[in-house]
Amino acid sequence: MARFGHLLLRRKEQTGETPLMNTISLDIRSFGADTQHSDNAPFIQKAVDSAAESGGGRVTIPDGTFRSGMIELRSHVELHLSHGACLKSVLEAIPDPLSKAIEPTTNNRRWLIGGIGVKGAAITGDGIIDGSGSDFWEIDPEKEYPLFGQRYWPKFHRPKGLIHFRNSEHIALKDFTLKNAPCYAVWLLGCDGCSLTHLKITAPLESPNTDGIDLDCCSSVTVSGCDISTGDDAIAIKSDIDELGYHKICEKITVSNCRLRTSSCGIRVGYEGDGELRDCVFQDNVIYQSMIGISIMSVLDPENPRGTLIRHGAWIHDITFSDMAIDAEQTFNLQHLKMGGDVLSGKISRIHFKNLDATAHRGSYIGGLRDRKIEDLDFRHINMTLSGHMGSDFCDRIPEPYPVWNDLAYSGIPWGFYFRHVENLTMKDSVIRCEQASGHWQDCFFRSDNVSGQSFSNVSYNREVSEYVH
Repeated sequence: MARFGHLLLRRKEQTGETPLMNTISLDIRSFGADTQHSDNAPFIQKAVDSAAESGGGRVTIPDGTFRSGMIELRSHVELHLSHGACLKSVLEAIPDPLSKAIEPTTNNRRWLIGGIGVKGAAITGDGIIDGSGSDFWEIDPEKEYPLFGQRYWPKFHRPKGLIHFRNSEHIALKDFTLKNAPCYAVWLLGCDGCSLTHLKITAPLESPNTDGIDLDCCSSVTVSGCDISTGDDAIAIKSDIDELGYHKICEKITVSNCRLRTSSCGIRVGYEGDGELRDCVFQDNVIYQSMIGISIMSVLDPENPRGTLIRHGAWIHDITFSDMAIDAEQTFNLQHLKMGGDVLSGKISRIHFKNLDATAHRGSYIGGLRDRKIEDLDFRHINMTLSGHMGSDFCDRIPEPYPVWNDLAYSGIPWGFYFRHVENLTMKDSVIRCEQASGHWQDCFFRSDNVSGQSFSNVSYNREVSEYVH
């Protein structure tokens, strides 16, 4: 599965710039910070507040390991991590009194660095932020979550976003390493005009809910040149207007030149929230050694605890993926999950895939609902290689809804693509092949059920399957 792991990406310069700030420069040691203290948060906060009161400036964390609790970054202040600096979290498990969570595993209003209503702030430098995630996990060898054999389980009240800004503008995150977040590494909620550049984000593949970057109800955000390896979605674009408290469109998101590795989804769009998501571009990225390459999900299964907060589903449209390499168990998973008598207005439409080179061990699933089809899908120049042994579990019938979270118990989709409840499907100039494959891979590269307006042009399927069984 490491076929694309060695690929090097050219790192384009980020179009966003660090916000302009006052020239004042402060060292946290001048405010009492010391590597011997058990918690430097009060001293770092004094430095940040002093810079803000002066109209803005840089607060430097020097070489050394500084333990710290929650820090509120202020407008027009840059927190700079010097070479050799490590800011190590000593956050404690504290309940969130405003939490709407079904299970109190997170505190949405505690973070290591962040703020509400912040403008023109930045976190920069090539130092390290250590989230001390293992303090909030427990290992149970008797339990196994089916994402790369996960055995870490979350304790209650961990901070949801290690770096978290909400209702903020022009936040710049640049150059530092963030490791071992208890939950999400970076969570921006209701933020505009932000840039995330050349970040390295790591967490054990077995760790719970350790998303790399979550952009939630945000607009005009660029993510570029980031290297992410985590235990949950590497990059997630969401629209949780229930958490935000008002309706805000998530739009104009650009993700480019990133390397993504995860035990879940390399890129996920949707899944949590009712807000609209539109006009997002993903280009020149590498996804490798992952469970699902690209996932788009409008409506959750009501049996999922998060699904109980979904009232009508997200409208996800005008999303483009281009010039990418994807090495994952499953390349694409696009679907509605909510079933029954719910009144749904959410949908998935106008999704474009172009110039993608993929390897997978099971076929892709793309399925809407009978009364809420996925619309206007366009695949062009797709080069997909399928390999490995394929069982017979889904040869006769694909479950509805598709078991996206527990499908490892099954062998998977035995075609390159399975389409269900789709309207207007186009695939052009593409190659799907089976190599080093065995078992029940099927004669045709796709199967479709309740699909209208489908068109395939110049698509070839080369099947080399040993021990093939009809």
